[in-house]
Amino acid sequence: MTRSTGRASTNGALPVGVRCSLLLVMALGACSPTDPQKTDAVHRVSGLSMGTSWNLVAVDAPGGVGGAGVSQDGLAAAVQQELDQVDRAMSTWKVESELSRFNRSSAGETTDLSAETASVVELALDVWDRSGGAFDPTVGPLVDVWGFGAGSRNTMAPSDEERERLLSLVGMDGLELLPAANDRHELRKLREGLQLDLSGIAKGFAVDEAAAALEALDLAGYFLEVGGEVRFGGQSPRGDRWRVGIERPMVDGREVALAVSPDSGAVATSGDYRRFRDVDGARVSHTIDPRTGRPVLDAPASVTVVGPSCARADALATALMVLGADAGLRLIEETQGYEALFLLHDGGAFTERQSSGFAGMRVELPAATH
Repeated sequence: MTRSTGRASTNGALPVGVRCSLLLVMALGACSPTDPQKTDAVHRVSGLSMGTSWNLVAVDAPGGVGGAGVSQDGLAAAVQQELDQVDRAMSTWKVESELSRFNRSSAGETTDLSAETASVVELALDVWDRSGGAFDPTVGPLVDVWGFGAGSRNTMAPSDEERERLLSLVGMDGLELLPAANDRHELRKLREGLQLDLSGIAKGFAVDEAAAALEALDLAGYFLEVGGEVRFGGQSPRGDRWRVGIERPMVDGREVALAVSPDSGAVATSGDYRRFRDVDGARVSHTIDPRTGRPVLDAPASVTVVGPSCARADALATALMVLGADAGLRLIEETQGYEALFLLHDGGAFTERQSSGFAGMRVELPAATH
């Protein structure tokens, strides 16, 4: 993960290097700076953190950001501070992060955690339990051996013996989050060799934290995207609800498949259509089932989860990729406040399966996006 100072756009447009991830959404939910329907100031700022880009569209309320003296740079700083704080605590790349210290510890040792990291571990344990282990932040050694880890160049499938050995290191039952005492939070490692990587949930948590900071500024509305994870609230620049475009799974290019318009909340998507490897001459999905130690066969092309928390939506999207449509939809129907859409491979096309409440959030695509 990297750190960079947030930067404001000077011409009302997103900088070229970070424009793509918001472009489709902007076409669905916002207006141009000269739109005659626009009555409130629209701020567009962007930056880098957690090894990815972030983009914010904020709609000023009368007497809000501008009236209260908070500048466009102040908006950027509010987002950047929250993202960088999570990065410092939960990055596996920073040697002094809380997570890195835990990973260096031995079985039986405890590691002090901040309240924020403890809450993320607690949520990860909850989703791991509810999903029957389909979401598991300790799966890293298996991801590496199949060639999908950072810097991994492995192009051969592991032997059954090696897979079973690594599988014995995996599982959230190999750690214990101790009850908080006097505002002190501790995490104990129970299994030697266990490694914890919260990247499948920490980014969503960081989005939630940044969104809370934005909501404290009394904006008329905001739309925040961090590496493809989204939180939004209030009104779009047009004065209506935000519309979020969901991409069609494509290896090359980008195209909107459909749009949703919830009142507010978060959208997280997971997919395998841009991440796969040739292993022993066969195409292998990057989605590893933590329960078997093998890549998921016939994995969904993508899963999109909508709900109030980006952190939980982030973790659920990963779990549903492993579970598949049948078991995944059962889980999402049991998870209050969350809905999901599966895009499934069907020959050279895709079919959809959705949870019971997802259809009610769908809206028509503007003609320009078809």
